[in-house]
Amino acid sequence: MKKAEPSPLVAAAERLERALGAHDRAAHALVRQKLDSRKNLGKAADLLNEVASADEALSAEVAAMVAAIAAARDRQQALAAEVHARAQEVLARTEALAPLLGAFEELAAEVRQLGESPDGGEQPSSDTLEAMLARVSELGDRAQAFAAMAQEKDFADLAGEGHALREQLLAIQRTARRQDRKKPQN
Repeated sequence: MKKAEPSPLVAAAERLERALGAHDRAAHALVRQKLDSRKNLGKAADLLNEVASADEALSAEVAAMVAAIAAARDRQQALAAEVHARAQEVLARTEALAPLLGAFEELAAEVRQLGESPDGGEQPSSDTLEAMLARVSELGDRAQAFAAMAQEKDFADLAGEGHALREQLLAIQRTARRQDRKKPQN
């Protein structure tokens, strides 16, 4: 399995760590170097040059680390701005959804009420049946209007529920008409 590349920030930190290590080794070697002979003074001079080179490399890696931190901060701030914008969208969509949910619950409650109408198990009179069918038709029109409004506001799931509610009402209407036709005429 291929090892994932480190992030720019991690890579910069690793390079800085290596530069710090090289600088520390050179500086410690210089500090410990004896200065008691020409040869040791030559080694000390070489170590001094090594410390100076390590110091330059360290400065470059610190600058790279600072740049990597700034880039990470910029990415984080850009993402935070995107998150904020998305949060505003969520809020707006939630505010658009609330009245739709209220309208659907109201419509569904009226449909439930229609289904709970007491008829005592007897066939309703023609007048009662016509009033009920008119109510079913009106609720069906409202369900269709609700579905269109939900679709317009891009809430396809609620639009589907509105269409399903309308279909249920149409089925109630068809069943009631069929039963009325089967009813014996006096």
